[in-house]
Amino acid sequence: MASTAFKITAALAVIAAMYFGRDVLIPIALALLVVLLLAPVVEFLERRGLARIPSVLLVVTLTVALLGSTGYLVTRQVSDLAGRLPEYKDRIRVKASSIGEPLGGVLGRAYDILQDIGSAKPKEARTPPEPQPEAVRVRIVENPPTPWEVISYLLTSVLRTLGTAVMISILVVFLLIYQADLRDRVVMLFGANRINITTQTISEAATSVSRYLLVQSAINGLYGTLIGVSLFALGVPNAVLWGFMAAVLRFIPYLGPWIGIAPPFLLSLSVFDGWARPLALLGIVIALELMTANVLEPIVYGKRVGLSPLAVIVAAVFWTWLWGNVGLLLAVPLTVCLEVLGRHVPSLRFLSELLARETAVEPYLRYYHRLIGMNLADATEVLEGERRRKPPLEIYDDVLIPAIAMAERDLQRGVLEKDAHEAFLEGVEQALDELQSEAKPAAPPDNGRPRMRLGCVPADGRADELVCRMVARIFGERGMDVEVLPAAAMTAERVERVTRLQADAVLISAVGPSGRLPTWHFHKRMRTADGDLLIVVGAWGAGDRANVFGSRFRGDENVRAVATLREAAAWIDQRAPEILLRRNAPSAT
Repeated sequence: MASTAFKITAALAVIAAMYFGRDVLIPIALALLVVLLLAPVVEFLERRGLARIPSVLLVVTLTVALLGSTGYLVTRQVSDLAGRLPEYKDRIRVKASSIGEPLGGVLGRAYDILQDIGSAKPKEARTPPEPQPEAVRVRIVENPPTPWEVISYLLTSVLRTLGTAVMISILVVFLLIYQADLRDRVVMLFGANRINITTQTISEAATSVSRYLLVQSAINGLYGTLIGVSLFALGVPNAVLWGFMAAVLRFIPYLGPWIGIAPPFLLSLSVFDGWARPLALLGIVIALELMTANVLEPIVYGKRVGLSPLAVIVAAVFWTWLWGNVGLLLAVPLTVCLEVLGRHVPSLRFLSELLARETAVEPYLRYYHRLIGMNLADATEVLEGERRRKPPLEIYDDVLIPAIAMAERDLQRGVLEKDAHEAFLEGVEQALDELQSEAKPAAPPDNGRPRMRLGCVPADGRADELVCRMVARIFGERGMDVEVLPAAAMTAERVERVTRLQADAVLISAVGPSGRLPTWHFHKRMRTADGDLLIVVGAWGAGDRANVFGSRFRGDENVRAVATLREAAAWIDQRAPEILLRRNAPSAT
């Protein structure tokens, strides 16, 4: 309990440090992501014979020049848009009124927001005052800013932006130059005993995020180019600006593409008469997004990013709350780093389990949790999914028997109520009935050989009896005559029935530790009745501990402890010729 409280306190302290230190951490995070984006290009130049420092300087210079020219072009486009917006006011109002409420009102308000971009007049100056001629109106008029105040504000904004850009650029240069040295220092920081784990974590995080950034940048660049070309072909003004916005905003998970297309769609309504071209624009965007998200990205990415859709949404909300708009753009790369970290650090394993696309939850765990939660429909769905891919033997070994073993352990530890345990066993019994009714086991071919006789003995209770039902089906399909003894029978009665059956082999079904003592007792009584009888002890769910369970029978070569039906079938098949030969041999007179 104290350890959990400490972990929660440490996590809250880290989040608080990230929140209050965001002015320092955001530039560092941006610099690290730029390094991951540019590092493959630098390494490519190094492989072509260019030294490390010239490669870094060349790549960073070209990147800054590209960003600077793009920023200049976008600024010109924004200025041009701000000058044109008032011309479209009447058209957008007419279209908004023609649609009617509530969509028309939303369209009008959206245009007001768009018109405020770059507008010199505040909204209050455009709103006509309420007519009150009999009242004396009082207006507080603020003094206009002095030229020095305007210049000071502009210089402060420009210097802050330039300072951040210069600091990020310097960090990028030094991180790229000293990348190997920095990695060595981080590895040694976590100690020599963790070199392997630390190296794997850093390498995989860097590779995953770098690949994601490169591929996503290329896809978004292509997407923005196609949007810009489509807008230009349709005649929408400032197509370059909207293409750039579409490319950048697509880094925002799920909502980015629709946020990026909203302004040009709204502008097309005000520029063009009718609805043909605005709807054509919307159709182009929907087609491009469907093609990119459902065809291009799955082919390029595959499962390499490895984040579940829910994790992406939650990460976007968390990083936006923590770092604002920059956090929204960095949400996926930062979350990929956390998922890789959780995959390699045992104490942070929960991060990988929460964020990874492919969950590590075994089918039997999902089946067990749904069934004890009284969600029979979902439990049946899990079983149906396995049934479509696996034969009955694997379903029993991989899903039903491990789930029964877990229920028995939870009952013994007192974490599962008896009523819930009974309801779980009823659900398993119903699942067995459905599985057997859907696929009737085919009669084995009659090859003229005698059929082995197998008796299945439940060691303790109903759970063991359910496994015996599985044994009856599996070994019945393999050409054996199987008789399941009732779980309520006394030991002497079981020995008598096995003897009367003239069984060639006996399988004792023991789920959980409560079946050990009855198993040992039955084995002792059975050996008194028949010293050569083949006995299989099914220590279901024990895994490697099945040998420990069977250590009591050491020295008896006709006893084998197994953990799965596969092992039981394999051992019985191995001993079958010997058993049948002994049965058919003439008895000594």
